[in-house]
Amino acid sequence: MSNTTNKTMVHLRLNQNLYKDIKKTAEAMGVSVSLIGETLFKDFLNTKKLVISDAYTPSNNLKKILDEAEKNRDNNKYWVANDSVEDLMTNLKN
Repeated sequence: MSNTTNKTMVHLRLNQNLYKDIKKTAEAMGVSVSLIGETLFKDFLNTKKLVISDAYTPSNNLKKILDEAEKNRDNNKYWVANDSVEDLMTNLKN
């Protein structure tokens, strides 16, 4: 009996460069692209979760703000502890 008896073909539209990178990595690992896809689908069914993420790159303006915050993180001039809402409101006004 053929190994493909209970198999269904799934067609996916992927960015050509993404597919080439996936195929190259799969071949280096000694697995097929189909195995990767089937594994991902099984994980989706088992966990009932779909995680979609994209690396976030802050804008140049935000990067400057983050760099300055990191540089001044131990400077009490920039970071004031507030013991109450009233203290917070007073410090925000200053």
